[in-house]
Amino acid sequence: MTTVTKSRSHQRLGALKQRFVCAILVFTASPALLNAGGTSGPAPASGVEAQAELEIAKRMKLAEDYAPQAMQRGSVALMERDYETAYAQYKAAVDALPDAPRVRDLRTTAMDGFSKACMGLAEQRIAEGRWEDAKETAQKLLEYNPNYKPGQRLLARLEAPDYFNKTVTPGQVAKVEEVKQLLVEAQGLYDSGRFDEATARYESVLRLDRYNVAARRGMEQVNVAKMRVADTAYSETRAGMITQVDKAWETPVKRVDLGPAAVIEQPVLTTRGTQSLNRKLDEIIVPRINFTDATVREAVEYLRQRSASLDTGAVDAADRGVNIVLKLDAAAASQTITIDLSNIPLREALDYITRLANLKIKVEPYAVLIVPLSEPTDTLLTKEYRVPPDFLTSMPSGSGAPADTAGGTAGSSTAKAFLESQGVLFPAGASANFLASSSRLIVRNTQENLDLVDALVENAAGTVPSQVEIESKFVEITQNNLKELGFDWLLGQFALPGGSGIFAGGGTTGNQFNTVDPSTPGAAPYYPFLNPGGTPVGQNPLTAGNRTGQAAISASALDALLFGSPVGPAAGVLSLAGVFTNPQFQVVLRALNQKKGVDVLSAPKVTTKSGLSANIEIVREFRYPSLYTPPEVPQDQNSGPQPVSPATPTEFTMKPTGVRLEVQPNVGADNYTIDLRLLPEITEFDGFVNYGSPILSQGAVLTENEIKYPVFSTRKVETSVSIYDGQTVVLGGLIREDIQKVNDKTPLLGDIPMAGALFRSQADQHIKRNLIIFVTATLMDPAGQPLAAAKDAALTDEEIPLDSTAPLPPVEQAPYLK
Repeated sequence: MTTVTKSRSHQRLGALKQRFVCAILVFTASPALLNAGGTSGPAPASGVEAQAELEIAKRMKLAEDYAPQAMQRGSVALMERDYETAYAQYKAAVDALPDAPRVRDLRTTAMDGFSKACMGLAEQRIAEGRWEDAKETAQKLLEYNPNYKPGQRLLARLEAPDYFNKTVTPGQVAKVEEVKQLLVEAQGLYDSGRFDEATARYESVLRLDRYNVAARRGMEQVNVAKMRVADTAYSETRAGMITQVDKAWETPVKRVDLGPAAVIEQPVLTTRGTQSLNRKLDEIIVPRINFTDATVREAVEYLRQRSASLDTGAVDAADRGVNIVLKLDAAAASQTITIDLSNIPLREALDYITRLANLKIKVEPYAVLIVPLSEPTDTLLTKEYRVPPDFLTSMPSGSGAPADTAGGTAGSSTAKAFLESQGVLFPAGASANFLASSSRLIVRNTQENLDLVDALVENAAGTVPSQVEIESKFVEITQNNLKELGFDWLLGQFALPGGSGIFAGGGTTGNQFNTVDPSTPGAAPYYPFLNPGGTPVGQNPLTAGNRTGQAAISASALDALLFGSPVGPAAGVLSLAGVFTNPQFQVVLRALNQKKGVDVLSAPKVTTKSGLSANIEIVREFRYPSLYTPPEVPQDQNSGPQPVSPATPTEFTMKPTGVRLEVQPNVGADNYTIDLRLLPEITEFDGFVNYGSPILSQGAVLTENEIKYPVFSTRKVETSVSIYDGQTVVLGGLIREDIQKVNDKTPLLGDIPMAGALFRSQADQHIKRNLIIFVTATLMDPAGQPLAAAKDAALTDEEIPLDSTAPLPPVEQAPYLK
């Protein structure tokens, strides 16, 4: 037999075939050996080889069926980049297929898939930093497919020291993947507008990779978006605040008929403990009681059952009736009584029964005890309460002064005085202490008085803390309207006709003003046409007696002292002159039509608790000299002018200027009426008044010696009012109008019909002032929301105009602006 050397798989198949043939020979030979008694003979070789060939063919068939399935699974895994699974499936297919002509094509296909899977797996492990695993994979590839060129190149690169950066570790690769995931999440959070969470993701990236540029750029992108939001919020806030300023000019509409809001429901005082039990004892009426020689136990049991059937105030059946307990010995409980009563409260019935048996009742939080007369009923108990911080000031009592913050003697006396003002009695040994630091009230008293404290505490705990928002508006409007019309005439000298030698001309300036302003060198003259010598054309006035400008309309004495009073006529708007005529003349038309309005709105607003004072100040601290040293003048008369020390300020006083509001609200028991004590004040600095005078020496001014003191204007109201929640009242107001009128004319000339208007001067000034002070009080909850529903938020059906599509009337100008 000729033996040919083949591949390793073929060798393994040949060895398997040889072992199988030997086993068959042994198996077939054994019966013959046994039957022959030790004799042996050759077995027919053709039968054994045929059976071996059959087994080999069977196994070949199994390999042909298994390999395609494994290759299919490997192909799917390879497309899904699952290189681990593809490597295992293709390797199993290659191992199952022998290198035989029958399956050579199938084995070649499996080897190609195995090679691709090995390359993909090796590259994946390179990306993960698993360099040794990648090298083992490449070696395994060349072990199966030694001539595979890509595998040879990959193994050579892995064995080269400088081709790959082998400092990359699997841990670092895992961090890179985590960073990528965090960056994706951060971008998604940014796109959805969750900027804070996006910033947190970017910060997580920087904790993993402090030099990550993408994270820094992402944080910059988030900050830019936040900045845009902040800019928008700034614009919205500014627009809202400007709207509030404009809306503050709106005059509040009075509510004549408050409707249902005028009926205020009083808060219901809920009680616990003996208060609830006492109420049942007083409200349950027993129709008939008739006992004849009945024991106390029998009478009490009857009343207990009747109380349950007659208690109609309890909703739950388990809460109906009164628990009555006998705290007696057997003899006392067996005493007999005889009594007949009709329509009597349960308390009185128990009282009659116990008095007949020489007993008494003791009311505890959950039951009524029948005890002997010797049983004390005024035992002092200590109880601790958690109360609101303003518990001692929230109740309507004049004694509820703020407690001492240290919780010492002052806090004890204040708490006791407050509870006494609410009707709580303090027998000997009883006490009360309020610890403001922890808002705890510790009371030692009898059970009956503790029940009243329970009611007070429960009522305070169930009441929303009352705080009041106070807005005081100062609306001041000043309107100054000035109208003036007049003519100024200058007329030169001329000879009267007839050659009589008589000349005529204009008059003198009198006490009005010169024709040229002398106060400022080079100033424009009051008359525009001048001769070469600088004198006005015409020169001599005809209408000097007609007042104009500041001579016609004068400021008040204080304003003139503070701001000065400029001297001069009204502005000329048109002039006409005869220069080469005989005589020369000049006329100037002086006209004014001025309107000036100054509107001031000050609206200080403050929120405070009921019963507590609040102050708001929007002021400037204005410091001014209040004391001067007198000036020092040298007494040497022989020499020339000496330096003089003027009056020098040595002491200064501070005066706050601006808006101040002091308010103390007290919310009424109906939680709707508000008593206000208000002191709004506006102080403004008007200017300085100089009380000094210049110091002269031989006609020269040595020093101006100014001694200035300020002048302030103050507008304030001090009053106490009662208003409803959310309503506005007018605290005070001032309406004033100053009118100045001037109607001058030149005698004779001003009386000429038609032409006389050219020799008249008229001025008319109206200064109107209106100051109104409004106050609005609104109850607020701790969240800053009004307690009462806003009724002015929308128009009701009755307030909506019937014809809402009718055109609006034309807007007319206000009369005072015409």
